[in-house]
Amino acid sequence: MEPLVSCQWCGTTNQIRRHKCVVCEIEIGIPPLQGLRGRDIDTAILSAYTRGGARHIAERLADGRLPWRNNSIQQRCIRVALAESIPELNLTLDRGELDDSSDTFLGWRWPTSPLSTSARIYLVKNQRSTFTETIRRDSRRRAVNLSLPSSKKLKDVDVYFSLQTEIEALAIRTRPRVVHSTMT
Repeated sequence: MEPLVSCQWCGTTNQIRRHKCVVCEIEIGIPPLQGLRGRDIDTAILSAYTRGGARHIAERLADGRLPWRNNSIQQRCIRVALAESIPELNLTLDRGELDDSSDTFLGWRWPTSPLSTSARIYLVKNQRSTFTETIRRDSRRRAVNLSLPSSKKLKDVDVYFSLQTEIEALAIRTRPRVVHSTMT
């Protein structure tokens, strides 16, 4: 008979070979955080972070189920969770290659998790930022189609993108990712 283990979050009995709980889908081995205070909660958050639970911590910080203490481990959990959601975006850049005067469009779908509250777009020329824009998430829209300058104006310009969230007026964002680079 295969050994069993109880999920520390919901108490469901799982086979030990499972990576995630069959009920709550939280990774087996991530410590529960309910009822902890001060250093105990910081220790539990660090343990969850090192075991792959950054997204769970970030979602609970964002919706207020965990107290925001603005420490580095909480910020790292949010950055990791935001970075994990970037592949969900289906980020697309249409430069209008056939006609240099046509607009360039940058589009994406917001992740299913409400953790990301905005996105930042950076246009960089000669290693200097020439344009930065923050796009706030609108709960009525699932996607964004942003018009950028024409392909002619974007010549020798790199396009970067980052996701961010705001908790208690503090913006925490991922490192900007290259969407388009003129480097060859």
